[in-house]
Amino acid sequence: MQLTIHKNQAHPSAPPKKLYTCPVCARSFDYLGNLKNHCRSWHSMSVHTHKGHLRCSDCRRSFIKSWGQGPHQCIGRKTKTRFAHPEYTKPLSLVIGVTCEKCGKTVQNLTSLRKHMLLHTGEKPHACEECGSTFADSSTLRKHMNIHSRAQPYECELCKKKFSEAALLRKHKIVHTGEKPYSCSECGKAFAYKQSLLKHKQTHFPSGECFDCSECGKSFSSKDKVKYHMRIHKKTHQCGECGHKVASLQILKVHMRRHTGERPYHCKVCDKRFKRLEHLHNHRRTHTGDRPYKCDLCEASFAQSGDLTKHRRRHTGEKPYVCTVCNRGFTCKGSLSVHSAIHSDARPYKCEVCAKTFRQRSQLTAHKKIHSGKRPYLCLYCDSRFKRNEHLKIHLSRCFKRKSSDKQGSE
Repeated sequence: MQLTIHKNQAHPSAPPKKLYTCPVCARSFDYLGNLKNHCRSWHSMSVHTHKGHLRCSDCRRSFIKSWGQGPHQCIGRKTKTRFAHPEYTKPLSLVIGVTCEKCGKTVQNLTSLRKHMLLHTGEKPHACEECGSTFADSSTLRKHMNIHSRAQPYECELCKKKFSEAALLRKHKIVHTGEKPYSCSECGKAFAYKQSLLKHKQTHFPSGECFDCSECGKSFSSKDKVKYHMRIHKKTHQCGECGHKVASLQILKVHMRRHTGERPYHCKVCDKRFKRLEHLHNHRRTHTGDRPYKCDLCEASFAQSGDLTKHRRRHTGEKPYVCTVCNRGFTCKGSLSVHSAIHSDARPYKCEVCAKTFRQRSQLTAHKKIHSGKRPYLCLYCDSRFKRNEHLKIHLSRCFKRKSSDKQGSE
């Protein structure tokens, strides 16, 4: 039925077959007999079929070319409509189903519409005789009655524990699977239950003001920040190279640097270049030694928030990134990428100068420094320069020992 509704609403110019439309409310039917029953039941019309179309039994008026014109008026007789819904007075001959004016949801028939409208009106006509609790539909009442009857029809297959509701059984199964589907958008910590996540978020928002994004669930301390964040989900600008969609022209400009290779932000200490300004700010902390992100469980501190998130997983034991081949878990996505190269012999990264291939992009980037001749890593003790950071680390340990021994010898 939902597929039929979708076809008639989304593709009205090409109806799948002939439809018989009600002369009063413009509702359409696949068969003439169904239309006749509809007019009799809902509009109290005295009608009959004649030569493949519908006509009034009192005044013999034919409805072959009339539809959606409101109640039919006979001489000395007025027809009544049992259920007057605005959707039935619009000239939409190809609409099958009834649309709710409040939220736009389309339901199959008027009975379903009445049940649906209870969500908006808040009416709960079904009451429990035991405790007086009220419910919007009878199926919810039947589930509620299991509490009083102590019936537990839902049983866990692993531990044979029984529950009165299916939702309680699904919540219980997390104990066996160890699944933690609710993760904190601020620190990445995962929880098995939504209530535990909401309680944890209070540590990030001590004032109690917490506003969630309706699209991704990320939390913010003010409504203005949520409004600014929502631009991420409204992607109206598209890249002409790869088709990627972004929220604003500024983000699109930053994205285009992936194709052009432009790196406008450079470090004045080591001359390293970056595509984004925030990446440069994070990189500068490697020279200044500033570590503003501190762990609550130990004394470790980090220059970047992402490093703190990875570090916290060592305390919690969480390893969200799992290898699909050997099921080995890792704390960060980069470690998984490095590990995945073990299972594959592919070397997709190729040097344009010497045609040497590599498994990872970082290996190719480090290799290119051999051809460029650049030595961005500077020793603070003897001004020696190196092409790779690991070579500088080895040199620093030797240089520091040499300087210390020379200082002791001079004394």
